[in-house]
Amino acid sequence: MKKILIPGWGGKELFGVSLELLDYLSTYGTPRILLPNDVYVEGDLLFLPGGPDISVSSYNDEQAPGFYTSNACQYRQFFLDKRLKNYIGKISIFGVCMGHQALNLAFGGTMNQDIYHYKDDKGFHELYLMNGEIISEIDGKKKRSPIMFNSSHHQGFKANQLGEGLIAHAQSCEGYIERMRHERLNIASVQYHSERQYDAWSDAIIKEFLNLK
Repeated sequence: MKKILIPGWGGKELFGVSLELLDYLSTYGTPRILLPNDVYVEGDLLFLPGGPDISVSSYNDEQAPGFYTSNACQYRQFFLDKRLKNYIGKISIFGVCMGHQALNLAFGGTMNQDIYHYKDDKGFHELYLMNGEIISEIDGKKKRSPIMFNSSHHQGFKANQLGEGLIAHAQSCEGYIERMRHERLNIASVQYHSERQYDAWSDAIIKEFLNLK
């Protein structure tokens, strides 16, 4: 079985990952929760999950008034600041939501702290390929229908904020990057939560990184 690493998080008495993520990752291999004292663990894939806001110290920005983005989750922030660099270039990495943003920052990108107007009330929106084509599927009547992707974030970045070596594969209607992949390394990510909604692109990338058929 393939070993899939995932950083844990918690509070004073509990530490771990959600059952939703464990169930999702178990379809590809055996999850292994990373502890704070794990400097580096051998594995086949590092999965960077979603989470709270990333500290502005990670991208040398000033704190936006009214938003608390410093140490929102100390365990997650510690991994991003001290451990993530140990895995880049040594292991395949796939990120979702906060993990997507963290990878962009790790390669020198920047981010907008608040895009409050972007998240709609229903929590879903359409995605577009970088050539402007909407991502869609063929329904039972052979008509192309837009695929609605989940949206539960209020931070993001656009093409002009991409880190070095990262290539955008899809964006929102407002230009926020929703899918990206590194030009050379086995690193990719999505802004939405692919563990909550089947996504063919994410599924294919993870299987490619793990050499699964």
